[in-house]
Amino acid sequence: MLLQSTQRVLLCLRYGIGDVVMEMPALDALRAFVPAARITVLGARPALELLENDPRVDECVCVQDWGLHHWGDLGTPDIKQMIRNWLTRKNFDVILDPYHAVIAVRDVLWEQRTIILDTGKEAQDRALVDHAGGVAAIRAASSRCWGLAECGDGRPRLHLHAQDLSFARRFLAAHGLDDRPPVALSPVASSPLKRWPVERLAVVADQVIEQYGKLLLFYGPQSKVGSEFLRAIRHAEQIVSVGGMHLRKVAALLSGCAAVVGNDTGLMHITAAVGTPMIAIFGPTCPNIYSPPAAAAVKANIDCPYRKTTEFGPPNCVLANRCLIDRQSCINKVDVDAVMKAIQATLRSNSTLGKCS
Repeated sequence: MLLQSTQRVLLCLRYGIGDVVMEMPALDALRAFVPAARITVLGARPALELLENDPRVDECVCVQDWGLHHWGDLGTPDIKQMIRNWLTRKNFDVILDPYHAVIAVRDVLWEQRTIILDTGKEAQDRALVDHAGGVAAIRAASSRCWGLAECGDGRPRLHLHAQDLSFARRFLAAHGLDDRPPVALSPVASSPLKRWPVERLAVVADQVIEQYGKLLLFYGPQSKVGSEFLRAIRHAEQIVSVGGMHLRKVAALLSGCAAVVGNDTGLMHITAAVGTPMIAIFGPTCPNIYSPPAAAAVKANIDCPYRKTTEFGPPNCVLANRCLIDRQSCINKVDVDAVMKAIQATLRSNSTLGKCS
């Protein structure tokens, strides 16, 4: 059965926030190819929050609701039976990308007699040879493996709801940030090796405050890192903090910013997907793969034999949680001046900023 003739499609999303954003152009192409089909996406919280009530999908199903906690979770016999029962009820015509599902889910999916079209690691890595950047490679590999035509310009986009944009306007106004779009910063990262030292980010923040005024600080659930940053900054009274918040609200706030400065994280991808300029600081991961289209990437000027430049996935240092050639991560080689120059160049080149209107 061809994908174009199916009525019920299950798409297994990648696990992380940034990975889900990177595959949104593939989701655009899928919806355009099967406009009448019911598309169910299966993923993990909080990344799945980004697709709630999204016109490209009809149903979002969260793996945590089955008691699964991480990508490598093997599950239990009871959990696997629960997944089998769910698949029986749903009766999908085709399943896309089981490789990217949590292992327990993937094992059950491969038992099914349903047609499976899979974009695995090898297909993605091969696409990197012919396409500039990870977003384009994922889109091309998905289109090839699913058997559909590529469409659109290939840039990830989030659909912002009116209520989320209204929340963002009220939030900014309540903190005196409604006269002009603020600059935002985020000190967080999924690994300490991907986190630019908070002391240096604090220096950048102080300089930005002195030139442009109040800042938004995004730290999500990583309150400890947020606290470290606030202790390091001189102008803490000029910081408006944004802690744990639904990702659609986070996206709406990011859409109202003049620019965002941060590490290689899911928030970096969300920023780019709502059309806000991003200054992304890279260390052990490769900006040629993970930097969003149009983002300004500031990278460590050091050659590392462990940095992956031709394939997806975390480098060995991140997996080992320690630098394999030095005492400190290569992201420590990024200096303050390089980041400030990128911020100033970005703000100069974007005169019409802020989209909370």
